Amino acid sequence: MSIHNTYINIIQNNYIIEETMKLNHGYEAFAYMAAVFAPTLYLSLLVFYLFEGRYSGYLPTISETGLEFPNNDFMVTFFTAIAASALFGLKAFAYYLEEFYQPNSIIKFIINLIPISSSISFLLISVFPMNTQPFGHFSSTFVAFFGFCLFQLITLFYTRNDTTLFMNIFRFLFILMQIVQLIICAIAEHVWSHRINVTIQMIGEYMIVSGTFLFFLSYMSALKNICFQIKPA
Repeated sequence: MSIHNTYINIIQNNYIIEETMKLNHGYEAFAYMAAVFAPTLYLSLLVFYLFEGRYSGYLPTISETGLEFPNNDFMVTFFTAIAASALFGLKAFAYYLEEFYQPNSIIKFIINLIPISSSISFLLISVFPMNTQPFGHFSSTFVAFFGFCLFQLITLFYTRNDTTLFMNIFRFLFILMQIVQLIICAIAEHVWSHRINVTIQMIGEYMIVSGTFLFFLSYMSALKNICFQIKPA
């Protein structure tokens, strides 16, 4: 841990010392974890799928890449790691919102509930295979990504005054892209044929992942500039 700058303000006669330190604390790593970790594992499953010679004329959904041995074992391991990173990353963002934006008690409850519900849902995605237990699989998928979308909307609302209108619009578009694709994925099976449905699901899943990636990555510079104020006890 290195100290870049230290400012000491001594208030005369009261002997109160306040120090503000710019610490190399790496808090921006939480944005990286929330943004990059899950997509990396999703793409790893796709690479395994292609190397196994299972490509059949169309790109598969994330769920489809996790079917059959050994990919089903990989999927359990990967989604367990994704669940852990979702819990850790979103809890860090929840702490960031609580400390710097003082949301009301209802919002505090929601932003602390979402990391738990989404991480459990990511675990259940791998527990319920798409081909044998589709309802459990897709219900867990919806809950996990809906939680992410809601968390991002709350984050955008409380941090809207910290950046430019241009950045706020882009962040909102990232969220909107995820919400629209989540709705399309939910109804695709009931509207289009199987091959079209699979293609739409695949595009939708990767757009949701991309939107999440871009949203959280846009907060890296803000988290990097956090300063801690240390006062003597």
